[in-house]
Amino acid sequence: MSRLNYALTGAIASSASHNLVTKFIHLEQPVGWNVQARNGFLISSDRFSEGTVMRPSIFLSLSLLLTLSSNALAITAVSPPLKADKTTLLSQVVLQPRRAVRQSVITLERTACFGFCPMYKLTVYADGRVIYEGNQFVKVKGTRTTRISPMKARQLMLEFQRIQYFNLQDRYEGGPTDAPSAITSFQMGRKSKTVYHYLASPDAPQKLTDLEAKIDAAVNVQQWIGAESERIPANRTR
Repeated sequence: MSRLNYALTGAIASSASHNLVTKFIHLEQPVGWNVQARNGFLISSDRFSEGTVMRPSIFLSLSLLLTLSSNALAITAVSPPLKADKTTLLSQVVLQPRRAVRQSVITLERTACFGFCPMYKLTVYADGRVIYEGNQFVKVKGTRTTRISPMKARQLMLEFQRIQYFNLQDRYEGGPTDAPSAITSFQMGRKSKTVYHYLASPDAPQKLTDLEAKIDAAVNVQQWIGAESERIPANRTR
């Protein structure tokens, strides 16, 4: 402790980034050992954790500001990255700008094969609207509309983001012939992508096939395409 002969008032601020202590002690009366008085402030040569001297109080505020800023940067630098789990991705979808969410559209179209594969197209909007268009080898032909919950629609969008749909190839082809294809598309705001998936392709990732199945399940497409026996014309057999 400094050997002061008279009462002093002051403030101490520490800088964590440089392990320094700056002492500002207002001088009320003359002081004794190992100190100097200058312009009404006590300037001590004593070291207190590598002490450093500044006079005006404005430097105290500047020192504190620099300390807080450097500490904040240090915390940011060592903080682990956020995991892109389901909750995080869902919050990203929910927090998208309203206009982008309103304009979001998902489509799934299944095409013909050498047989009686159901041919139809689904369109799912972010507000839960669903449009079904039945073409061939389905129980219900023509256009039908229904609704799913907006949350379920957003969960489908979450799946597109989870599998990084925009990073997929545009086309997956090759493999045995006569298989059907599934064509998906995803639009959010001004960003859109379409993926052509020939189902026999050996290059297509399983996550794409799973995504297509999830779209079917979310809208309960079975209510329109029916069982296999309902899709095959009465005068034809497999």
